[in-house]
Amino acid sequence: MLSILLLSQRGEGYEIAGRLCQDGHSVRYWRANGFRGAAKEVHRYEEHVEASDLVVAVDAGTGRICDELRSRGKLVLGGGVQESLSQEGMFPQSVAKMMNLNLEAAPREGISVIPCGWFLGDRWGHTFLAQNYRRLLDGERGPQTDSMGYMAWRAEGMLEQLTPFLASVEYRGFLGVRIELVDDVPYFVRFETGLSGGLIPAIVECAKTKLIDLLLSTARGMDSSLRGQDLFGVSVRILGNQELKSTEVMKKHIWSHDEGESLGYVTAAGDNPREARRRCYRTIGNATTLDSIYRSDIGAQSIYDWQRRM
Repeated sequence: MLSILLLSQRGEGYEIAGRLCQDGHSVRYWRANGFRGAAKEVHRYEEHVEASDLVVAVDAGTGRICDELRSRGKLVLGGGVQESLSQEGMFPQSVAKMMNLNLEAAPREGISVIPCGWFLGDRWGHTFLAQNYRRLLDGERGPQTDSMGYMAWRAEGMLEQLTPFLASVEYRGFLGVRIELVDDVPYFVRFETGLSGGLIPAIVECAKTKLIDLLLSTARGMDSSLRGQDLFGVSVRILGNQELKSTEVMKKHIWSHDEGESLGYVTAAGDNPREARRRCYRTIGNATTLDSIYRSDIGAQSIYDWQRRM
């Protein structure tokens, strides 16, 4: 069992806090306005740094703290680049240009895709491509919820343009680039620097490894072994008022949220999108109640072949 300290300014990352607790680790979560969930809330993170095996910046805003702790020899995920990439202005624009993305606003809503991965300080460990299904109802209808589910798969080399920059700032952690794909033209939206929502659950399924192994290997600057090839991961967001039902076997595929009407994400992996979806929705059928709300088409129309044209 490890002792893990999560740092947050915006109060995100409920899913990974719950997952780490469920896996038996001691998790302390610091944020400005308190926290409800499985992790233990702390008011002064400084008192828990020395006893922590790993410190993780859950979202932007604690980058300078991470830089300082890493200089003291602590294992830390995150860094100052998180905050810089999240700010509007020239800095995000210059990085987006490295990837040849259109910086003007997309002419209309397209397909939301996210090249993402774990940067080890001098190179990428594992990179993925994820498709984000943002609207409440099937067929991308209804109001925006930011995410009702993800389909993710292994995709090597998609972020290599950013390697020199990230290495120069000695960044270690998760990084993604949210893109709006309109008629095969990629428009830059924003950077993803935090560990929140259903993207991380989908990636963990795709990687076929434990969350803690991805976190630790990245913090240590080491590659973690990925078992299997060309795996696909799916995560589907469940809304409702009753807890998700789960057996011991199902628990590893359920990431609880512990706040509001979002019950969490149900996940699965497969050798192809169809198999991943079948397994995921089988678990959903066993875990949800009649009043639960979720999309039934996550991954049904994925853009798996788009990476070959990028």
